[in-house]
Parts: sequence; structure tokens; C-alpha cells
Amino acid sequence: MQPDVDSLQSLLPPARYELRRFKSGPCFFRRTDDTPVVVQLVDAPASEGLQHAQRLVHPNVQQILELFPTPAGLIVVRAFLPAHDLSTLIRKRRAQGGYQVGEFHRIAAQCCAGLAAIHAAGLVHGNLSPETIRVDESRAALLDFELPDSGPRLSLPDAPRPAHGGRAYLSPVRLRGGGRSPEDDVYALGLTLLQMWTCRIPEVYRGPLTRPLRDQIQLDAFAALTPRDLQHLHRMLQADPKKRPQAQDLRFAASPPAEAAEPPEEPAAPLDDEASLANLSYAEWSEPP
Repeated sequence: MQPDVDSLQSLLPPARYELRRFKSGPCFFRRTDDTPVVVQLVDAPASEGLQHAQRLVHPNVQQILELFPTPAGLIVVRAFLPAHDLSTLIRKRRAQGGYQVGEFHRIAAQCCAGLAAIHAAGLVHGNLSPETIRVDESRAALLDFELPDSGPRLSLPDAPRPAHGGRAYLSPVRLRGGGRSPEDDVYALGLTLLQMWTCRIPEVYRGPLTRPLRDQIQLDAFAALTPRDLQHLHRMLQADPKKRPQAQDLRFAASPPAEAAEPPEEPAAPLDDEASLANLSYAEWSEPP
């Protein structure tokens, strides 16, 4: 059973952290600079992996500030990001007609950079979805990536959780009971970016359907994306984990000028001029769990 807020406060050094109560709920503040922080109690042993997580400092990843081993578990103090979660912004953008391609490129590129940093540190996110991405005017950051061997946790402020039980963003392997992996993270990010661009929750996790994707959601707007964008999304959502790219190899950006264009990369899967996400059926994106 998880402790209440006051018990959680008693586990923190009182000279360094203060619990304040507001109408919207309680929040911890760091006394040294009076900034809000996210405090979590995690059922996880102290390990080398946690030290790697604490050393991870990247502008597109929520930083772990401190770790406190206690008899009740491990206290994890993370930086608080006041921006909105991507799920909320997607709903707002849907009412406005969707995302502009430049904004999509910026957020997608920063999410890929953050995920690549997590993987480079020997970690996995394990909980990637629009609810675990915070976005403001200039930055997107991945929240609450899972610590090695982590179990139940209590968080203040509440850490985001996928609104649909997480199943909408799980790869076929995880749906069949497989463990977390970098390849699973790439799949989850692909579904997240698909939801961001279409402003609709992907349904591929329910299994292959016979109707093509164009009959499920309006994909005319995909014409604004570059062929490389479409190729990335297609490869990220391959059912076979070995066919998915690594996060560090994903480049979402506008096409460079012709005189500065780089030689095209060798595609992992053939895509002709007529190929687009609108021509792919659900069966080509996923497979039954």
C-alpha cells in the first residue's frame, strides 16, 4: 500500500524539500531555488541503471534531479515541466484543423532526440504516449521514462499515464506479453506521431482490419509531409521489431533545398511515388496480439 502525501514528505530531507498545498492539489518545492519538482516513490533497488538515469541530462527528457534510497522504496525527484501534455494539445489542434507541418517536424524531431538520448543511456522509456510528452512554445520533453526494475509508484504532482490503459501504444510483441525494449519505444512513438498528425487515436492495436487506413481516418493532409516523413512512420510501425529504425536514425524535418540536398538514404522497405500511409491497410501496420 502506497503512503499518503504526509508520509511521502517525511521520507524527504526537510531542509531541501517543502510540501505546499494548493486548491489544485499538493506540490513539492525545492528550497534552494523555490522551484516545483515531481516526487515519486518507486519500488526499485538501487542499481547502476539508476545512476545512468540520473546522469541523463537532455533538453528533451525530463531530468532526474536526485535519488533517495529509503526503507519504503526509492524516492525519485524529477524536474517539473509546466507545459501541456501532447494529448491535450492534440485535442486543441483538432478543433483548429490540425498541426502545421513545421510544428509537426519540430515536435517530432525533439521527441526522437529525447528518445535517442534515453536509449543511448542504456534505458528504455516503456510508457511512451501523448500523455507522457510535454510541449510548450519551444520544446518537447519526454516524461516519466521507466527506471530499471521499477514497480508501483506514487507521484506528486501525479505522473501522466496513458488514458487508454496503454494498449493503444503497445507494439504487437508487448501485446503478447513481451518486455520493454527500444524497438517497442520506437513503435509507440510512431503511433504517437500518427495520432498527432491525424488528430485521432490510432486503432491498429486492436488487430488487422480489412478496410484500408484511408477509410478509417482522413489522410489527405499527409500530402504535406515529405516522403522521408512517410517512410519513417511506415518503418516505425513495422510489426517486426528488427525492421524498425533506431531513434537516433530518425530525421523529421522539411526537405532541404535542391542544391543542398543530401543523397537519399537506402529505404528499408520499398516506397514508390504512389506509396503513402493512405494506401496501407491496418494489416500492413500491425499484427494480431
